[in-house]
Amino acid sequence: YWNTIFNSVENHNKFNIDESLNDFDTLHSNIIRDADKLDILNIYIERVKNKNEKNIERKNEIFEKFISYKLIDDLQNKKIIKKQDNKYVGDSYLLALGFIYDFNFKISYKIIKENNYINKLIDEMKKQCVNEKEINWLEEIRRTLNIEIEKRIKS
Repeated sequence: YWNTIFNSVENHNKFNIDESLNDFDTLHSNIIRDADKLDILNIYIERVKNKNEKNIERKNEIFEKFISYKLIDDLQNKKIIKKQDNKYVGDSYLLALGFIYDFNFKISYKIIKENNYINKLIDEMKKQCVNEKEINWLEEIRRTLNIEIEKRIKS
């Protein structure tokens, strides 16, 4: 199983899995990819929460934006966000929210729902938004992603 383990680890954080893998290795790569994304969602919730708690005085700082409209638009159009598209402080959190379109197993969606990952992350992100428009964008994304999760659990 060494090749399967190697292939699973090698492909766990790539944008796309190597198409030349056999079915067994692809299955295990997808399992590792889903587990990694679930872990990242949880870590990002804690990261933004800690940032909010530790940087209360940061509210006086001026940011041009917290999140990019382009990435919000990508999420609304069910596109996975690429790292190189991150421009503002909160964009990495949007990237993590975009994982919703790249999970491979129904159980992953159930775990997201049971742990309330989407709502927790968006609630913490809203505390760092610089204007009402960004808050509204996040609320739209919340609705879109929670609907998507429900669809994928039912399918």
